[in-house]
Amino acid sequence: MDDSRNRRQTWLICLGLALAVLAAYGPLWRCGFVEYDDPDYILSNEMVQHGVSWAGVAWAFTTGAAANWHPLTWLSHELDFQLYGMNPAGHHLTSLLLHLANSILLFLLLRRLTKETWPGALAAALFALHPLHVESVAWVAERKDVLSAFFGLLTLWAYTRYVEKQKAESRKQKIFYAAAVLFFALGLMAKQMLVTLPFILILLDYWPLQRWRPPFGRLAAEKAPFFILAAAACVAAFVAQQHAGAVLSLDREPLAYRLANVPVSYARYLAKTFWPFGLAVFYPYPSHWAGWKVACSAGLLALVTGWAIWRIRAEGYLAVGWLWFLGMLVPVIGLVQVGSQSMADRYDYLPSIGLFIMIVWGARGWVRRAGAKAPAVVGGLALAGCLVATPFQAGYWKSSETLFRHAIETTENNGVMETSLGKVLLDQGRVKEASDYLQQAVIVNPGLPKAHYNFGRALLAQGQLADALAQFEIQVNLEPDDPIAQFTLGSTLSEHGRAGEGLPHLRKAAELTPRIAEAHYQLGNALLQLGRIGEAVTEYEEALQIVPGYFQCLANLAWVLAAAPDASLRNGARAVELASRANELSGGQNPKVLGMLAAAYAEAGKFAEAIATVQKALQFAGGPGNAAVGNLLRSQLALYQAGAPVRDATLAAPASPPRSP
Repeated sequence: MDDSRNRRQTWLICLGLALAVLAAYGPLWRCGFVEYDDPDYILSNEMVQHGVSWAGVAWAFTTGAAANWHPLTWLSHELDFQLYGMNPAGHHLTSLLLHLANSILLFLLLRRLTKETWPGALAAALFALHPLHVESVAWVAERKDVLSAFFGLLTLWAYTRYVEKQKAESRKQKIFYAAAVLFFALGLMAKQMLVTLPFILILLDYWPLQRWRPPFGRLAAEKAPFFILAAAACVAAFVAQQHAGAVLSLDREPLAYRLANVPVSYARYLAKTFWPFGLAVFYPYPSHWAGWKVACSAGLLALVTGWAIWRIRAEGYLAVGWLWFLGMLVPVIGLVQVGSQSMADRYDYLPSIGLFIMIVWGARGWVRRAGAKAPAVVGGLALAGCLVATPFQAGYWKSSETLFRHAIETTENNGVMETSLGKVLLDQGRVKEASDYLQQAVIVNPGLPKAHYNFGRALLAQGQLADALAQFEIQVNLEPDDPIAQFTLGSTLSEHGRAGEGLPHLRKAAELTPRIAEAHYQLGNALLQLGRIGEAVTEYEEALQIVPGYFQCLANLAWVLAAAPDASLRNGARAVELASRANELSGGQNPKVLGMLAAAYAEAGKFAEAIATVQKALQFAGGPGNAAVGNLLRSQLALYQAGAPVRDATLAAPASPPRSP
């Protein structure tokens, strides 16, 4: 009867956790993707958008895209795209279900570890509903958090079962041990932050498993596979991040500054656990940390650490919970700085479990000693507060604009978020508003290349060419090996009649991105402006090798091959081939494209076809705004009727429909 009641109680708690998570994260159904990492993971990722395939699996295990090696995370995104396409609700659903599963897993794990139901339920509820965890759940690009946590908790569960079976001398102990190693490996393939999990196993051996008894050789030996996997994951993560340029050098962030940030960040994580307000998707580094903040933060850490260790024999959960919190944050505390954030809410997803263990079991001890009801009341109020705050925080993820505006409002001198918001506004055509944020971004963080790039775009859209070029030049100086920076500066110069100045930048962009058709196309345009027609033809041909249906390139190359004054460059048959493809792409009714096709026919000696094509073009050139086109077509018609082709390579290539991707 008692077992039946316990099972029913467990099921009801699991159901309650599930319903609470679904209620707290209700706003996610109205949230979209955000223009911050989501493009790298989904919106602009062609491999993910192919869905699940053998090629996608191979790519997931070999790529260092997004400055990470996490094949399981890539596979989860590929599967999501296979199921939901570009519908963000489906992607959010997967992350939400993983968080729900993690919350239930945590409850079942703590219940099995401690043999106590209600403390485990309260700790799991705090984990499930705390607003500090919204970022990990609501941000699709942070799927790696909830996915790695899922396998991390399964690792701890399997390890607990292994210990139980070992004490019972059951043959199944090997199965559970192998399962723990496997789950750990899978977790590392979702996110390498789990590298500290072997230390958590050691902590759990002390409390509540009570395995710290001599001889310790066996305890150490059974952790060896976990530490080997963790070491391999550290190497893989560092190589991927170093190769992508995500690891900041000591020149960018000096060691002394990083060391100062460590205690302050720990203190800020603590503060946000107890008072989760002012949460933001990005926390910038301040210009410096005040000495008193560093000293007070370090003092707080030392005080709590000393107290937890002092009470370790009587209340082992205090030391275990505190060291869990401290230890799991070590990979992301900033000693090896990846990115320019000073801290991040998502980093606290698993470490916070240690604090919840401290809080809940500490309160339980208080109740047992003093019989006080205050901890239960405070716990209830905390959960109620989370149920209010978490949906509110999740609502900020409705759109990129709401998310970035909130980050700017809750932080200071946040150049990254001002840049991100400016880009969003710029893409929406809100140029003046975007320009204000982007200008502030370059003032706050003059070393931020993307801020200069987008500010340059905004200035260019407002007709401020000189100022725009100045911003693009700053970006190139900051990131000389960034192909986008080189391309933007080069193409802007070329398109405004300064091809000579733009040429080296376009050539550099083409060298950096040899498989990007646009780079070769714009380089060809610059060469054509400079009269280097043969070199331009080579670049156009290269672009068409990459994207055979590149309309603008088809048009430009066909025109050059049909009308170049140098006979060695002309090729009538090839011009007809290219112009015919361009004509098909334009729908066969564009008078400018038809005029280009007629020129190609004339160069090939097919004057009858040239005349017929020009006459057809004239039928579509009678609309308003086409007077100049009509005059040009009539002059060409006279040439063809006289048996003469066009010979003027300086003529502008025919206008084209929107650019091909």
